[in-house]
Amino acid sequence: MTSFPRWGEIRADLVAASDGEEAVAEARKLSQAFMDGHRLAERRDAMGLSQADVADRMRVPKSRVSQIERGEISTVEAIARYAEVLGGSVFVRADKSLEGSSVGMKSAAKSMGRVVLGVKE
Repeated sequence: MTSFPRWGEIRADLVAASDGEEAVAEARKLSQAFMDGHRLAERRDAMGLSQADVADRMRVPKSRVSQIERGEISTVEAIARYAEVLGGSVFVRADKSLEGSSVGMKSAAKSMGRVVLGVKE
C-alpha cells in the first residue's frame, strides 16, 4: 500500500517555498475572492441577467461587474451591493469567535483569519 505524507509533515516546506505565511494568506484571500465572484456570476446567470443588467442596477460600468465576478474587487461593500441587486443580502461568518467583542463588519473582516461571505435570498 502506498503511503502519503501527512499535511503537518510537509506544510512547513510548502509555506517556505511559497515565500512564507503572508504569501499563503494572500493566496487564500485571492482564491476566496475568486470563488465569491464566481458564485455571484452563477447566481446572476441563474436569474437570466447579463453583466450589463447588473451594472445598470448597480449604476456602475459593466467592467466593474466583471471585476467583481473575477474576484478583482472583493470589498464587502461591493459584494453587498451586487448581492442586493440580485435580491439577496450578505452575511459574514468569521472562523474565530468574536465573543465579548464589539467590532464592526470591516474590523472583523480585517482581524479574522478567514471571513466567509454568503448571499441569502
